[in-house]
Amino acid sequence: MIWKFFIFEKLVILRIELTILSLLLLAQNIDSQHLINNNDYNNLYNWEFFSEPFGVKKSDIIENKNTFQVFFSKKYLMSMAIKWNNPQEAETFDICSSFILSKDSVHFSFNCSSLKVDSLLLKVKLYQNNEEFLEQLVFPLNMNGLNKVSFKNTDATVMDVHIYGKSMMRYDSISLKINDFKMFTSSQNLSHALQQYSPMINKSDAVSLPLIDDLNDFKNKKIIGLGESIHGSLSIQEEKKNIIEKLCKDKSIKLICFEAGFDMVMNWDLYIQGVLPESYQNRIMEEVTDSFSEAELTVELLNRLRTINRNRQNTDKIHVVGLDLRRNDYYVFEYFEAYKNIEKSEKFLDDVLMKMDTLSYNQQGSYYAKRAKGSMDIIEEGWEIIPERKRFDALIDLLEKNEKLKKLMGEKNFSFFAEGISLSIPTEKDAFENIAIARKRDEYMWKILQHAITTYAPNESDRIIIDAHSMHLSRTYNPHSITHPFAIKNLGVYTAESYGNNFHTVTFCVGSGKYKTYNKGSVGEGYLQKPVHGSFEWAADKVDCCKFYCQSTDFSSITSLRYIANIALINQFYPLSKFRFDGYVYLNESTPCTPIQYNKSFENKRIIRKRNYVDSIKVLYAPYKAYEYKIYADSVNNVKIAMPEGFRWKEFFYIYNLNGNLNYPTTFRGFFESNDKNCIVVIDNPQFPLNFPPLNGIINKKDIETEIKKSFSQILGFNQIPEKNNEILIEKHIKYRTKRYAKKVFNADRVAESTLSIPLNDKILVLGQYNFGEAIFIEKDGGTVILKCFYTNKGFKNKRKYRTGIESLVRFK
Repeated sequence: MIWKFFIFEKLVILRIELTILSLLLLAQNIDSQHLINNNDYNNLYNWEFFSEPFGVKKSDIIENKNTFQVFFSKKYLMSMAIKWNNPQEAETFDICSSFILSKDSVHFSFNCSSLKVDSLLLKVKLYQNNEEFLEQLVFPLNMNGLNKVSFKNTDATVMDVHIYGKSMMRYDSISLKINDFKMFTSSQNLSHALQQYSPMINKSDAVSLPLIDDLNDFKNKKIIGLGESIHGSLSIQEEKKNIIEKLCKDKSIKLICFEAGFDMVMNWDLYIQGVLPESYQNRIMEEVTDSFSEAELTVELLNRLRTINRNRQNTDKIHVVGLDLRRNDYYVFEYFEAYKNIEKSEKFLDDVLMKMDTLSYNQQGSYYAKRAKGSMDIIEEGWEIIPERKRFDALIDLLEKNEKLKKLMGEKNFSFFAEGISLSIPTEKDAFENIAIARKRDEYMWKILQHAITTYAPNESDRIIIDAHSMHLSRTYNPHSITHPFAIKNLGVYTAESYGNNFHTVTFCVGSGKYKTYNKGSVGEGYLQKPVHGSFEWAADKVDCCKFYCQSTDFSSITSLRYIANIALINQFYPLSKFRFDGYVYLNESTPCTPIQYNKSFENKRIIRKRNYVDSIKVLYAPYKAYEYKIYADSVNNVKIAMPEGFRWKEFFYIYNLNGNLNYPTTFRGFFESNDKNCIVVIDNPQFPLNFPPLNGIINKKDIETEIKKSFSQILGFNQIPEKNNEILIEKHIKYRTKRYAKKVFNADRVAESTLSIPLNDKILVLGQYNFGEAIFIEKDGGTVILKCFYTNKGFKNKRKYRTGIESLVRFK
């Protein structure tokens, strides 16, 4: 069992690395289509797709797992190391940048030099109003020589320029070199095309933010989407929180949806309903700190909703829902634990928690790849199918039979949980491992939103607020875009199709400042790029008002909008249409969310807590048996074990972590339990069945001082304290018994005892409600046996009555 916890640590680290890797790959994809502004188009250095990172898109990325590694050189040599899966399929690369375009003849001129490339195309996609697709022009290129391409533009305002290559042969690498690249128009420099855009916002159309809740846009719409153009801005989140609190004064607001884990926010909902105690806000604070949101603002908002609900009838209460992928099953454990604490019945929901422990929380199994015999060629790959009996929705049948739980939860909460699980929402781990799942994220968000509205806001007069990134709330999308967030049918598109003008979506934009983000592989601060000419932010900056709201109809066409997800970007503006949003909020300055780091330790503690809680339930149902194990104190000595009077043996392979410390888990095969269940004794030494072969030199000798130091390092956490101070602490907490006592009772050389520190909030980490503990160290010839004794409150008051039994438990031979 110990190895599972160390592997778990590795998995947590791997998850963080996968998250960062996924975000970095997303950033590369985004950077490949940013808006080139105020650059010399004739200078190849200024082309974003010829500077790191490259934006490389594989046409078959969903169907197979082939990957490119792109290397950049000063001579613009692009080498692609290719991992081939199917030699019959072509390998392709697609490099793209976007440009504001004037209505003129456009000319390209450049030299190509390629190696192992079978075909090369120049593709130009033309758009009007930034994102309304007009047509695609395709020009075959000379792969080794001069290329000259021209076309006449009459209607387009934006063009995407692609260099698309294909290699049919099974090469180890391919390369492409481009020299003397020039792009120009007949009558003017392309850089001047931006100057045609000068959108203006009249101050009379700019509504001061404190007045925003009085507008009909916010008073009458069924669904209000509050989007943020960048994650990690404290300034944006403060304003959104203020608006949500004002809107919630209206009793028609019944549902608030967050871009957060479906399972995590279920507990937030229990918190604002008053089911979970106020102390649960500390856990919420931990969760949100580990994100790009401001934890204090989130907790303040939830506390405000908790207060509002306290003064409302059940039919008027507000509910909160997470629209994003599920995160971890410990949230479900904490959800059921809340109802278990209300019922206060010892065995209530034990069957549910033990059943849950046997099910897979992920929707897909492990990845596998079968290779041809004697070859590295993959002939089959995919993800293992999880059997129906092991899927998490197998829990629903058991829940349906629990009438007491259904009554406690109420019809709405029970329906939302049970039917929500039936939606088969993937987990974050599923999405990290399978990009096809990640690309359906908004589709799942829409399913959750529909389910939430049906459950918590079913009446025509009920209204909903959605708080998410702006790209999840955009009314339109561009399926031709190479940048995935712009090309997918997002939550906002689904919502607009169903609710039309009854859906009002607003994006919050910022002029300058900083934001919390992934920066160079770690969490840090990013700086906002100066707004490009003709962008919404450029126009808003010219209004004499530092915080205001306006409608999309209040200004003319724009060149672009700022878009940042979770990665620090240098180039932040993209040729997005103003019609993606109904309204715009502008703030002139952004300050970043805090803290500027992540702390994953809370996840470890909560997973361990769930693991130990479920194991402690299993212990209750474990049968009593005869003790059939023996222990070895070292390579020479072994110990005789006798069943102590007044105790019984429970065989249960178990691991516990005092104080939730992953570095010092303790494993045992069972424990001795007093007949009154107020005392248990654990032999903290390796235990083996009687038929296990004798050990010869497997366990090294460890004297009593070594074991005491190790134990105190685990319990008190001072393994990094200087040796002198360490000795002082040990001397303070250790009590040595006389040699006569050691010889008489245990046939040992020395015996020492110490108190075990068991924090009250961690008492569940030990089996049952054992709030007090002590350790007995018994040494002979340099080998030490450790007994750990745990007591309930009642047992601790009468612990003397267990002493005779404990002293008869072990004896050196």
